[in-house]
Amino acid sequence: MKKYFIKTASKILIDYVTTVFLFSIFSISVLVIANQNTARAWWIGYSLVWFIMLMMMVYSRMKQVAQKEVIPQYDLHPFPLKGFVYGLTAMIPHFIVAFLNSVLVFKNEILNGRKLLVVKIFFGPLHAFVELTGDTPLSFYLVCLVIPIIAGAGYLGGYYGIYPFARMLGKS
Repeated sequence: MKKYFIKTASKILIDYVTTVFLFSIFSISVLVIANQNTARAWWIGYSLVWFIMLMMMVYSRMKQVAQKEVIPQYDLHPFPLKGFVYGLTAMIPHFIVAFLNSVLVFKNEILNGRKLLVVKIFFGPLHAFVELTGDTPLSFYLVCLVIPIIAGAGYLGGYYGIYPFARMLGKS
């Protein structure tokens, strides 16, 4: 049971790491397109596009997990809020990075700038939400809660058999 829980939470983390990897690789195209005046707007838009992709990956994975766990033969003891717990477990490394970001302050401004750059790349697809919440150390903690909310919503959808996009896709 514990092994299954960690395996499922790590799948969310792998989805996030995959998205951050692709976000980092393709970010050079945004940096080439943007000039100094429009860089922030391009970066936020780029981040939102990758966030939507991440959201679809996490939501669909958690919906599938809930559909599997609801089947009695697996004996996995599902409860409706388990997706939030999966999401929180997957975001533990992000809480650690947010903590290190708020604790580590260098005397050299160049090192502080590079630290912030690494942290913002680590939070890649969630960067738009960091900007919207004020780009403070507290905002990194708040943004860590976005993935558990998405995971919880996906799990609830699979647990109760709610398929919000089925009508749009023509499925019954």
